[in-house]
Amino acid sequence: ALLDAAAVQNVLRGAEHTFEQMLARRILPNYVTLNSLIKASARACELPSAERWFKESSSYGISSRLDTLNSMIYASSKAGSRAKAQMYFDRISSARLQPDRASWGSLINAYAEVGDVTGADSTFRAMEEAGECGTVVEFAQLLKACSRTAKQNSQRRHAGLYFQCMVQRSLEPNAPVLTSLCSAVGHAITDQLCQTLGVHKDAILCGEQRFDITSDRRARKYRNAPEKK
Repeated sequence: ALLDAAAVQNVLRGAEHTFEQMLARRILPNYVTLNSLIKASARACELPSAERWFKESSSYGISSRLDTLNSMIYASSKAGSRAKAQMYFDRISSARLQPDRASWGSLINAYAEVGDVTGADSTFRAMEEAGECGTVVEFAQLLKACSRTAKQNSQRRHAGLYFQCMVQRSLEPNAPVLTSLCSAVGHAITDQLCQTLGVHKDAILCGEQRFDITSDRRARKYRNAPEKK
């Protein structure tokens, strides 16, 4: 319980201290114990620590579970290591588990953090093909990927299409979405897109009003997206 509380509060050192006290009292760690340490490390954005506890769990013969691997993907994402994020994601299928939205989202974000639009886009497509429809969170990550790259025409086009696709699915833009869109395409194009699509940008950024969609559009599969390279 103490380890779980420390993990929730992002107190990594406290969680590690509690673990040391348990060992001193000859209390053997179990899945819950080590998973709490991995989660605390991930939330503290300390990938080396997360990897240490992940290896420790293996040494105790504790098999990986989905939430543990999700924590490792998340920690890798925050550390800017898309290669390690992909590696831990691949371990999900190796362990005969099925990725959930948290798995996909953390992997998309790993590519977005380093501006890898192609990687983020292909992961998003794979997620939808697996039956998980994109939400505002994943679209925000795609736009973040565009905003982290040089302002090339292709990336501007990608960002515009992502935003258009999101609104056409009746997904409600939020402040992070609009901020990333502005970073990717500039204020002028953002204003033009919002006006065309009935999105009240200023109201959303002020937290007052949402957006209007004049026609009843159904959520749809990921159309209008850039073709795979």
